[in-house]
Amino acid sequence: MSTQLQAIGGFSSEDLQTMKHTLAVGANDQQFNLFIRTAAASGLNPFLNHIYCIVYGGKMSIQVSVEGIVYLAKRVEGYQGIDTQLVH
Repeated sequence: MSTQLQAIGGFSSEDLQTMKHTLAVGANDQQFNLFIRTAAASGLNPFLNHIYCIVYGGKMSIQVSVEGIVYLAKRVEGYQGIDTQLVH
């Protein structure tokens, strides 16, 4: 980013620098700001693979992973875990 990164939502300025150069490669300043604020507002952590910033052709997509969905579900009262079935 062209300016000094300020701490946002529990992420230090060092965390943000690391994210900008590793997890959000190709994102411009506005896209990165939107990604970080979305992650902070939802309580998801990009370092734990909860949420991804994907830039392709100059356009950004924010994607929540399975880990992120499970993390959010576990925070809800009454969460009873995951029930799976095997289909042959």
